[in-house]
Amino acid sequence: FVNPPVVKFIGADATLYTSASVTFNTSAQIVAATVATMTAANGPYDVKIENGNNLTVTALDLLTLDNAPFFSIAANTNLGSVFPGATDFSGLTVPAASDPESDAITHTIASGALPTGMTLNTDATFAGTVSSPLSDQDFTFTVRAATTNFSVDRQFVISNTNPGFSNATGGTVTQS
Repeated sequence: FVNPPVVKFIGADATLYTSASVTFNTSAQIVAATVATMTAANGPYDVKIENGNNLTVTALDLLTLDNAPFFSIAANTNLGSVFPGATDFSGLTVPAASDPESDAITHTIASGALPTGMTLNTDATFAGTVSSPLSDQDFTFTVRAATTNFSVDRQFVISNTNPGFSNATGGTVTQS
């Protein structure tokens, strides 16, 4: 091959994309940058390499594009507050990631901890029964969103608040 060869990516719809950056390292290695307008939906891509002598080689279905999942919620966002004994977490923001190609995502706790008794389901919803802490506290934890090819982490916070109690003085206590 001539240095540098021309590298083209051929989408499933037969659209040709010519790499603007090709590096010829050795006769066994060529590095070519993909083109920004290529999409995962148009893959898998054939890869065609052409040299200056009209010699070509084409590898079929060689390249599949995939993008990492992403969180739309900012890092360190407080997802809400829970109270001891809570089992309904519908008031909390769900820390779910999205995937551009709609790949299945599994959510787990990568580090830190949820309030005692709470768990994170794989769909990023919460379950369990919150235990009583000794005092109000914030729980900082990192959610990992994983697909087959990628994992991304994002840190969040949940506040655990004890209900307030008032001390009563005076009055009469009656028993029945």
